[in-house]
Amino acid sequence: MVIIGGLVMTQQNATYVTRDFASMSNFPVYDTNTGVWSSRSATGTVSTGPRLLHNAVLGTDDTSIIVCCGLGQKSTDIFNDVLVLDTRTWSWTLPTVAGTFPPPRDDATAVMVNGQMIVLFGEDAEGVVLNDTVILDTRTTPFRWTTTFEPAKNDPLAVVGGVGGIVGIVCGVLVIAAVAIFLLIRKPWVKRHKPNPEISPAPAVANHDPVWFPTP
Repeated sequence: MVIIGGLVMTQQNATYVTRDFASMSNFPVYDTNTGVWSSRSATGTVSTGPRLLHNAVLGTDDTSIIVCCGLGQKSTDIFNDVLVLDTRTWSWTLPTVAGTFPPPRDDATAVMVNGQMIVLFGEDAEGVVLNDTVILDTRTTPFRWTTTFEPAKNDPLAVVGGVGGIVGIVCGVLVIAAVAIFLLIRKPWVKRHKPNPEISPAPAVANHDPVWFPTP
C-alpha cells in the first residue's frame, strides 16, 4: 500500500496542529505481507507539485500507479493531468495523453475496470459539484480520455466459472452417473426374500386305545 500526497498533520502542542502538503517524492509504504512500514523516495519531477483529494488506481501491469486530478496548494489549483508512478523503479513520469481532457476536479471517485480508469463526479475550482463521468483508457498508447466505456468481451465459460467450473461440472456428472448405475443394478428399494427351507412333515403318532386289564 502506497500513500501518495495528501496532508501531513503535526501536533505542535496540546492545542495547535500544523498541516502541510506531503511531498510527492517521499511517501510511506506498507507491506501487507510482512506488516512492516517503510519509506520510499521517487525520482522524476511532478510538475504540478503536491496535491490532495486526487485519484490513484493500480495499472493493469500491477506495478504502475496512475494518478489524476486533485487540489494543489492554492484553492484555485485544480488539476486534470495524469501522472504515473512506476513502483519497480520508484520513478514518476508524465505520459502523453490523447483525447479531450475533462474539466479539472478534485474529490472525485475513480476505479479501474478492464484497463479503463473511470473517474466519477468531483468538484471544480468554484466548489461546484460535477455530475459527469470521464474515462481514461490506459489500454492504448498513448492513454486517451474518452466518455465511452468498453466492457470486457464475454467469455462463454464465465457463466460456469471458467475452466475450473467445467471440470467441476464434469466431475459432478460422472458421480451422478455412477450412482445411477449402482442404483439400477442393485435396486436397493426392492425387498429381497430369502427362500424358505422345505418343511418336512411331522412323524405320524399312532393313536392307540387304552388297554384295560382286570384287577385280580
